Amino acid sequence: MLRLLSRQIERYRHLAIRLPNSTRDVHEEHRQIFESAINGQEARACLALELHVRATPDLLAAAVRAGALGAVFSDSDRRLA
Repeated sequence: MLRLLSRQIERYRHLAIRLPNSTRDVHEEHRQIFESAINGQEARACLALELHVRATPDLLAAAVRAGALGAVFSDSDRRLA
């Protein structure tokens, strides 16, 4: 089960990285999660983590609605779908 989830996450991440016009700063998202957790700000860390996790499917859904996802799909991506 974990292996399946890992493959699905990797697939989403692989597609999201290649989205055109993405201004997402994943490093900054990770920094905010880390800093909040280290400073004992549990609620802030949880919110930052939730926003981080939701960002990828939200970006992909927006790309689908805009018809932009086909441009980032490779043949190997289509075989995984």
